[in-house]
Amino acid sequence: MAKVCIICEKEVSAGHAVMEDPILGTMRAIKRATRTAKNNTLMVCSSCVGEYQKKRAAFERTFATYLVIAAVFVIALVAFPLFTTGFSIGSLVLGLVFGAFILVIPVLSSYSPRVEGIGPLPAKGEPAASAKEVKKGREGAKKGKRK
Repeated sequence: MAKVCIICEKEVSAGHAVMEDPILGTMRAIKRATRTAKNNTLMVCSSCVGEYQKKRAAFERTFATYLVIAAVFVIALVAFPLFTTGFSIGSLVLGLVFGAFILVIPVLSSYSPRVEGIGPLPAKGEPAASAKEVKKGREGAKKGKRK
């Protein structure tokens, strides 16, 4: 299997591995079913880390926005019948279906998977963490869990 950068789409020999999650598993299953799977190992090369962090931050912001919109939509569809005719199981189901559909939109349009060893962008005014500091932080977190 070839190692391919998800940003520049070039074959790389080393980089940061993409973490497998249900969304990637679903995408791989669809590609296997349609026989278009290439079975590549997904990576982010060292030169694309900054761009990856920007894409991941944009995805997280977009997903959070759509999550709030979906929650308001579901609450409105459930609460409106309560004030007019009483509780309606149909409006609850419809609200949950529409809420789920709203949450699928950012996943289909701008999904960016998590990558091992790459943290979020630093806040404005903060210095960027070095790779050693990130590794130290992860080791400290692992030690804290063992106690």
